[in-house]
Amino acid sequence: MIQEMLVILLLATAFPAGLLIAYCTKDELISGRTYFKLIFAISLFLSIVLFLIEIFSSSSLSHSLTFAYLSILSVVSYAKSNNKKFLSYR
Repeated sequence: MIQEMLVILLLATAFPAGLLIAYCTKDELISGRTYFKLIFAISLFLSIVLFLIEIFSSSSLSHSLTFAYLSILSVVSYAKSNNKKFLSYR
């Protein structure tokens, strides 16, 4: 029970981390859109594959959680790269 809550809490920290990375690297967001899509697709695929392998072999979920964290982070960065209001400089 506690382990599942910690996993959810850990994955929830990917959203603010993605926002922080997007805020700190606003100038690279536009040129990196295609890479964000690629990173998201690869990490989501690997996350699902590793999750299924780890379920059937009854091992820990550490590798699939790493790729799930990375996929959430890249989706947040990609979403912010399409936001014109976020990218405008003051």
